[in-house]
Amino acid sequence: MAALNATLGESWAVARGSAKGMNATLADYAAALTRRDALITALERFFEHCDAFICPVTVSPAIGHVPFGTPIDVGAASVPYFIAGTAYTCPFNLTGHPSVVLPLTRSKEGLPIGVQVVSKRWSEPALLALAQRLAVISGPFTPPPDYRS
Repeated sequence: MAALNATLGESWAVARGSAKGMNATLADYAAALTRRDALITALERFFEHCDAFICPVTVSPAIGHVPFGTPIDVGAASVPYFIAGTAYTCPFNLTGHPSVVLPLTRSKEGLPIGVQVVSKRWSEPALLALAQRLAVISGPFTPPPDYRS
């Protein structure tokens, strides 16, 4: 965590939160779990009216292979690599809502632009069936230029 915090600095909530968590008490942990439960409840209420939520995966098209900590340009701003890659996935990792990532299109540079499809907790079979239907629309994944597996 220290390396992540050093990379991000105090301007990012995730760094402040992880630094605070390193000195958390049992009461702090219980309070964090209570906040997490509130987020889970709010999302579950959302999914009472919707089967799925389609949202970005990252802040940009696919991020090239660069060293951890390399800033990623997003429009006129520079975003830390960790934030660029996790900002849109962290909420669902926190709440345990299943998600699947699908290629949607490509940038003008040929890099994949994906979407994540999120659904209510414990609904993985229905989510995968939906993703299979959406994949017919988006088409199969094709590797970007200079792709290395």
